Amino acid sequence: MADVDPGRQGNRHPSIVPYQPYRTSDGVLAVAAASPALWEKFCVVLGRDDWLADARFCDNGARIRHADELEVQIESVLATGTTEAWLERLRAGGIPAGPINTVREAFIDAAELGLDPVDVFDDGDGEFRSVRSPIRMSATPPMVRRRPPTNDQHGAELRSGLDS
Repeated sequence: MADVDPGRQGNRHPSIVPYQPYRTSDGVLAVAAASPALWEKFCVVLGRDDWLADARFCDNGARIRHADELEVQIESVLATGTTEAWLERLRAGGIPAGPINTVREAFIDAAELGLDPVDVFDDGDGEFRSVRSPIRMSATPPMVRRRPPTNDQHGAELRSGLDS
């Protein structure tokens, strides 16, 4: 068993197609058409109901066998519109989908949703900003006790343990 390298699979689901990120004209979105009903809706939203009768894509097993080919075809359709435009259409069609955000976009989206992803702390040396923990517990809320270390601040101490 250890002699078999399964290789990389990326972000594609190994047993459901389509269930992965796809490129659009201006970004990337993730689609999860994980059932026959969602596959049918997905094809309709993309204007490709011909895929429903195509032997390569007519059921999940066939789509798994032709996943690379289907990915190219899906991305050729999605390349005709923006991520936001496709998300509107996919969501309106009942297809689970969401953007793959940059870090900046993730912070903007979180703030727009009222999630306040950044905390401001004062450790006695002045204020600093830190990513807020996503974990919320009433009895033991997460705490930041000190600011993150500067580059190589503890490097000598950490490397000294390697010499032993």
